[in-house]
Amino acid sequence: MHKFVLIAGSCGFIGSRLVQRLSKKGLNLICVDNCSNGKWENLLDVDCIKIECDISDYSYLLNSLKDLNKTKEIKISEIWHLAANSDIQKGTEDINVDFANTFETTLSLLKITKFFEVPAFRFASSSAVYGDYKDKAITEKDSICRPISNYGAMKLASEAVIFASKEAFLKDISIFRFPNVVGTPATHGVIFDFINKLKLNPDKLFVLGNGTQRKQYLYVEDLIDAMILVANQKNNANYFDDDIYNIGPNDSGITVKEIAEMTIKYQSPNAQIIYGLDPQGWVGDVPKFSYNTSKIRSLGWKEVFNSHQAVEKSVIEIKEQLK
Repeated sequence: MHKFVLIAGSCGFIGSRLVQRLSKKGLNLICVDNCSNGKWENLLDVDCIKIECDISDYSYLLNSLKDLNKTKEIKISEIWHLAANSDIQKGTEDINVDFANTFETTLSLLKITKFFEVPAFRFASSSAVYGDYKDKAITEKDSICRPISNYGAMKLASEAVIFASKEAFLKDISIFRFPNVVGTPATHGVIFDFINKLKLNPDKLFVLGNGTQRKQYLYVEDLIDAMILVANQKNNANYFDDDIYNIGPNDSGITVKEIAEMTIKYQSPNAQIIYGLDPQGWVGDVPKFSYNTSKIRSLGWKEVFNSHQAVEKSVIEIKEQLK
């Protein structure tokens, strides 16, 4: 019998980078994606089993894995769940987007976990589960979760059903709450949007909100370092507090104004920036937050890039990607 790690959302932005890292460790991988945002080309250099399907369709996914089991005799040792709606604005307009792509994918994967008796489940959650705490430092233990977007609400609902599953049948869970993640292959996000806007109109950059929004930005490889570090910990899930980890840079973040200025510097130096009037970029946007990451740092993790460095590095990379 062959051991496999299953990664859902495997050819998207974060998923494809995680797959590449796990592949380098010599693990056997099953990669599952509906390819709505990502593409299999992101995994060209990876030896893995690919399943393209709607992950929320439990019956289809189950039958695909059963068919695979007939030829490979697979034993799934771990599931990484990174499949989700990545467009918060779209989810605000239609709650079914986040319900189907975030919550229902979680239910489907938990059913797979139970059927195949998978011992470990790793979930990519979000800082959006907390809601708007303004400048108060958010901790895993003390902060009540009051999401203000459907995206955050479905991430939080997913966390809840994962904890219920741990009580019933799961042995080990890890829940990763992180802020904006940047890098390539980008499929969405402020830098991706700004560069695409400037390609269409090199003279003007229209910005959602007044530019004062300040958030932390985490480079994708720093995030993956943290998630793998937690997953590799032994006996770290005996208590409720040890299942959830905030992951983010140790800084006060960067404003949308600074990101806009940095983007035009590299993409269109003579462009005029035109800001909106609202401190929020859109309904459900959290304009400012502060993150306490002392727990993940107690394990020895430290980011390589701060928010400013992560954004600048990503502007250069995404500009090259979108040529």
